[in-house]
Amino acid sequence: MAAQPPTTEEEKAAALEPSLRFLLEGEEVPLKYMAKIWDWGFRTTRLFAKYDSAEDRVKDGFGRDMELRASDGPEARVNVCRLLSAWESCAKRLAVRGKKEADASVEGLPRSWPKPDHLALREAFGKAHYELNDKTCPAEYYLEETTDQLEQGEFKVETLTQVVCREDVVPGEQGATVGKDGVLKIRTRGHAEAKMPTSPEELRARLKIWGHKWCMLRLKHSHRSHLKTAMPQRFVEYTDYLLQSLIHN
Repeated sequence: MAAQPPTTEEEKAAALEPSLRFLLEGEEVPLKYMAKIWDWGFRTTRLFAKYDSAEDRVKDGFGRDMELRASDGPEARVNVCRLLSAWESCAKRLAVRGKKEADASVEGLPRSWPKPDHLALREAFGKAHYELNDKTCPAEYYLEETTDQLEQGEFKVETLTQVVCREDVVPGEQGATVGKDGVLKIRTRGHAEAKMPTSPEELRARLKIWGHKWCMLRLKHSHRSHLKTAMPQRFVEYTDYLLQSLIHN
């Protein structure tokens, strides 16, 4: 059954890209304006940053599209400032992300996300389903690597030892890579490899992390139709079926 489009202000705000909603909530933008941003179609950090390139025109746009003008009084002025601050943060983040993505592309490495994006995605999963802890939340680099494969349309077969959670990662591990430009670069990035499951419960735990990864990517890439059915309950049903098959055989 296809998911129904959001209709209430709460549903529209929740359907925004997690990193954008994180920024808007951080600036205490009222729910009704977050819903209007959904209605406009500026539903990602990247799109909202491109709303316009000049602050004056952004203000004019808020007045035209939201009927929100600083001249309408103190409350309206505060809300204009909140939205402007969120727009500026989006624009700055987009510029930094663009440089990092370009560098990663040249070096042939997975693109890393800003830390707030990981936090926003984890919070979005918690609001949509249930809270994750470090044993059930996929590792940051695991999410990033799969996102690269998703965006490139080239998926790699992964083993259960590559299905890692945040608890598995050793932080601050340094590694050297030689980029395509021949420059040696030192990167500090957590890395881990899990042990191969030796019991049904260990297998269940790994498959839960694997399922959470796809559910989180569905929240981040809500426009991708092939991720719309990635829901926790589906992975629970698959795991139950797999374990029953192993027991009976």
